[in-house]
Amino acid sequence: MTTEPTTTMTFITIFIWTLALWIQESRGQVTVTQTPAVETVSVGHSVSLSCKTNSAVVSNSNGHYLHWYQQKPGGAPKLLIYWAKTLQSGTPSRFSGS
Repeated sequence: MTTEPTTTMTFITIFIWTLALWIQESRGQVTVTQTPAVETVSVGHSVSLSCKTNSAVVSNSNGHYLHWYQQKPGGAPKLLIYWAKTLQSGTPSRFSGS
């Protein structure tokens, strides 16, 4: 049985694209864990959230692909910090990331 070169090349191309997309998708499986899971603090007092990831966070020349959002009950998530430590415009300076 012979295989047409075009069919073989098509199969190889599809396989390579599938592999590339699978690798790209698997890279995003990072879990963030906050310890303790819940923090309660009175208004006007400071709080620090300590969080860890289950694997290294991907980075580029801008920084780590780690962004912090604030979501109040009934509201939409609001970006506070991007690239792990850059404050979004309008975010109060009392917020920080590292």
